[in-house]
Amino acid sequence: RTTIECPYQVGRGDAVYLVDTKKSRVLERKKSLALNVQQEKPLSSSQLSKVEKIIAGFSSGPVKRKKTRTPLWVKIDSLKNIHIRLPFKPQKTIVALNRQTLGQARHMQRDLGRLGANLVWALPPIIHEEDLPFYADAIDELSNNTAAAWQLGHISQALFFAGREREICADYTLNVLNSVSLAFLLEENILHAQFAVETDRAALEKSAAPWNPSAVGLTVFGRLPLFYSRLRAEHFSYGKPLASPRGERYELVETNNATIALPEKPFSLLADLDAFSALGLSYAVVDLTNIKVNRAFLARLEGIFSGRDRDCTTFNFRGRLS
Repeated sequence: RTTIECPYQVGRGDAVYLVDTKKSRVLERKKSLALNVQQEKPLSSSQLSKVEKIIAGFSSGPVKRKKTRTPLWVKIDSLKNIHIRLPFKPQKTIVALNRQTLGQARHMQRDLGRLGANLVWALPPIIHEEDLPFYADAIDELSNNTAAAWQLGHISQALFFAGREREICADYTLNVLNSVSLAFLLEENILHAQFAVETDRAALEKSAAPWNPSAVGLTVFGRLPLFYSRLRAEHFSYGKPLASPRGERYELVETNNATIALPEKPFSLLADLDAFSALGLSYAVVDLTNIKVNRAFLARLEGIFSGRDRDCTTFNFRGRLS
């Protein structure tokens, strides 16, 4: 005897047909699966533990997101370094403006054009009065060739761009050390401003976090000058090493009509890179100026970037001079 359940009400004498539909096949598969599950052996304790871990992985709790690393900009003082292979992909490229890079730019329009809005031309911290015409003419020339972004080395250089619609950035040499100085720059329509490299983590966190995420940056690597000087005295021993009372080694270098003291050991905060987004920074600068960029240096930079090489100074970032 076979009984077939009918989902509809029928009367005596009505013709009833059994039709194989998609819905019926799905119901049959569910019944088969249920039967198979009932026939399976009970899970062992180790198998049950694995299942519990899998279920925990799909829990409805908060999703753990991968930490966002602060975008890196790179600064160079020769356009020959525009194609070097770095251990990171720079978001923007800052080019130090001088007679050499301007001459290179005239022959590398296609390469610079590929960078587009990601190219930033940087003015030096010191410009002698006799050099003002050169920089004024260079700014006009490069602006006519679609150079839209510029970085100031000194606040007075904003006068070069009065009345121009340009994206303006501020280098660390403007010595932004608190929220008041940062507010002043942003009110002057300086869209990106770097904090001074002498700042510490606590000050950076208090000052940078409240501002627009697109505004605040910090130089995190470089052979940064101990000082800049307009003085070029005859008794200066350029190129010869000198030592500080703490045993730090430097050398005096004459560059762009200025005297700078360059450290032997590079400065690096690359080990703290993952923490910068939480501190309110929107970008970090890797400064390759004043460095001979060759294979040996790039190999060392990769070691510093990966954390294998920690033989660098951190200045005052961790609360004590290093």
